[in-house]
Amino acid sequence: VEGWKLSLLMSSTIPVFAVLGVYMAKTISTATSDQQAWFAKAGAVAEEVLMAIRTVAAFGGESREIQRFEAQLGKAKRGGIVAGFHMALSMGLMCGVMSAMYSLAFWYGAHHMIASGEASGAEVMVVFFSVFIGVSSLQQIGDPLLAWSKALSSASNMFAVFEDASEIEHVG
Repeated sequence: VEGWKLSLLMSSTIPVFAVLGVYMAKTISTATSDQQAWFAKAGAVAEEVLMAIRTVAAFGGESREIQRFEAQLGKAKRGGIVAGFHMALSMGLMCGVMSAMYSLAFWYGAHHMIASGEASGAEVMVVFFSVFIGVSSLQQIGDPLLAWSKALSSASNMFAVFEDASEIEHVG
């Protein structure tokens, strides 16, 4: 089965998927880390108040502490909404590009390959699904690459600590 023209046409969407994948990973990881930071601040407020609950109650500061806690939660909520928006936007764009790839492939296969006798319908379908599975497999590479980049970042920080001269112990 030869369908290099259809394969090339369908493969032209790979860079678009790559850009959308990078956008999705970057914006969601940033929004999620910001959201976690705000939740940590809200947790710190809650912990502080619970440790001094008698003092807070004695001075009637419950409403003020509730407002402090809710202010931190509000920021975390906004972070979650931003992360959800970016995830929905990138997933919608990916589905749109995928649909455009389907449309383009079937249009080209029907009007140019089958109509000219260059290929049969079965051959067009084989090429379509082969390239589709390949593109889908490439989409799955984002998570391992993200984990790998985080590991490299952590390793560089860890090696910097290992190579740092000890302030306590004199090596001589």
